Amino acid sequence: MTHPIALITGASRGLGRNMALHLAKRGVHIIGTYRNGMTEANALRQEIEALGGKASMLALDVTDTAKLPGIRWRRHRDAQVGLPPRSFRLSRQ
Repeated sequence: MTHPIALITGASRGLGRNMALHLAKRGVHIIGTYRNGMTEANALRQEIEALGGKASMLALDVTDTAKLPGIRWRRHRDAQVGLPPRSFRLSRQ
């Protein structure tokens, strides 16, 4: 059985945390990133695992793309791919 995986930036708090929980409750495996909130990120991971889900949390500042070797961030135009403005996609170089 395969499960979808969601990459959620800012998963340790606010909207990112809420989205991670929302998706995890629906069977989506979570990869969450956080910049400063390691304690909060670990608490979220434990909460998701207590619900029977799978989650990994990574300390990652996605605003500093120069520190992400091997990953290219590409901004998409919402009209081309049906995503809201300021959406990004990860792709291998």
